[in-house]
Amino acid sequence: LAILNCAICNNDADAAGGGIYSAGNLAIQDTRIFSNSSILGGGGIMAFGPLIIVSTTISDNVTRRYGAGIDAVSSISMTNSTVSGNNTVFGGYIARHNCPA
Repeated sequence: LAILNCAICNNDADAAGGGIYSAGNLAIQDTRIFSNSSILGGGGIMAFGPLIIVSTTISDNVTRRYGAGIDAVSSISMTNSTVSGNNTVFGGYIARHNCPA
């Protein structure tokens, strides 16, 4: 999935991935992801596949679990991007877990 020049905001998820839930490859560029919420993780983004983020702002997202901005299970590549103002109980702005060594 490729997301280019979008605003993803004011979404709610009963599980994970308030703004975006992706099970495959995900590339995001020139996008604002803000004011989304989830219960289980990834208030802004829940990514199970490789995640590439370029020139994107991820802010003011909320979750009760891990990674208010980003919850990722695979690799994350970020260039010229900002993750700020996200709120969670565990995992801070970015949580990356369940990854093989």
